[in-house]
Amino acid sequence: AVNGAAFAPVLAGSLNKLSVQRSAAGDQDGGLAAIEGAVALFRELAATNAVAFTPDLGMSLNNLSVQRSAA
Repeated sequence: AVNGAAFAPVLAGSLNKLSVQRSAAGDQDGGLAAIEGAVALFRELAATNAVAFTPDLGMSLNNLSVQRSAA
């Protein structure tokens, strides 16, 4: 069986990057959806390991603010 939780940090990072790419391609709604997913995952990860994931959460929250201001 695959442990999905083991891949959560990679998925969150990929969603963060996807949001930037979608936004750059003109897909603001897709970019916003992707960054909201990344923020949700990083919030969960930071709740269990703040030292490791708070910086990533902060970066994603910054990207979320950029996406929302562009929408």
